[in-house]
Amino acid sequence: MNKKWWMHLLAFLTICFLVSALTGCGSKTKQTSKSKDTAVKTNVSMVKGFSSISMVNLMEKNEKGKAANNYQFSVATAPDEVMSKLVTQEIDIAAVPTNMAASLYQKTKGNVVMLAVNTLGVVKVVTTDPSIKRLEDLKGKNVVGAGQGAIPEYTFNDILAKKGLKPQQDLQISYKPGHEEVASLLSSNQVQIATLPEPTLSQVMATNKKVRVIADLNAEWEALHPNTIMAQGCVVVTKKFLEKHPQAVTRFMKEYQASAQKVHSDLQGTSTLCDKFNIIPEKVAKTAIPKSHQVFVTGKEAEKKLTPFFKVLYEANPKSVGGAVPDSAFYYHPK
Repeated sequence: MNKKWWMHLLAFLTICFLVSALTGCGSKTKQTSKSKDTAVKTNVSMVKGFSSISMVNLMEKNEKGKAANNYQFSVATAPDEVMSKLVTQEIDIAAVPTNMAASLYQKTKGNVVMLAVNTLGVVKVVTTDPSIKRLEDLKGKNVVGAGQGAIPEYTFNDILAKKGLKPQQDLQISYKPGHEEVASLLSSNQVQIATLPEPTLSQVMATNKKVRVIADLNAEWEALHPNTIMAQGCVVVTKKFLEKHPQAVTRFMKEYQASAQKVHSDLQGTSTLCDKFNIIPEKVAKTAIPKSHQVFVTGKEAEKKLTPFFKVLYEANPKSVGGAVPDSAFYYHPK
């Protein structure tokens, strides 16, 4: 009887041990699975310049191993590099010009979703001519700029028209291949009037003290188009990644918003990181960031304020937005 009792006890203890071991393994497996889920590999690309400023604080957080996702960042020198990788889905998230995002949405048949606007208009009209005080004074003048066939040309033309000036009739506008060439001409006093974006403009004004701003085209746009935005930069995600990893996108949006807000709350720190990650030199960033209209606009607000902007681009040239104004599915609407 005593022997039988000990056998029952031994069997009971053995079962308890096995159950405990199996439960522990299951718990460990579950924890590992959760760990993998919260550290989704996310390929993020951007172009050197103003539209990537709001990303640098997140890049620093990721480098320190404190980010919610496993971000793999890359910095390109031209938007086309990023565009091709979005089409082939080599990258998941990217900071690109807004008209490029709209074009990609049409080209990929809806496989690109805009997460948030990160940069408003950064182009300003500048001059070394003391007689020019406002846009209306450009009548009969020659203006040099860059960005023909893109946002800078179409928005400038729209603003001029609403000021009663017909481009190429009331004033002449000539376009150069890049902003660097315009900056060089203005710095060396070879032209008197130009359109230039930040941060290039800050660099020019540091070398030529005669250069002054007569119009911030972003401010002009907002005055002429109330409750809309002139957006030059945004962040997009591939639809495939969004559908496969919705929680990873949610985490990105939370971290990215914090990164964008820190641009304004920590100017020095952000400027240092812009230099560290080869986005913009620190000295230039510190001067240009307060003038570069860094924002975080998403969801219904982005759709409401961006649609009129895209309509202006479409009316100027349908190809500039891919042949159609993006519909509601283009915008990120978290559930």
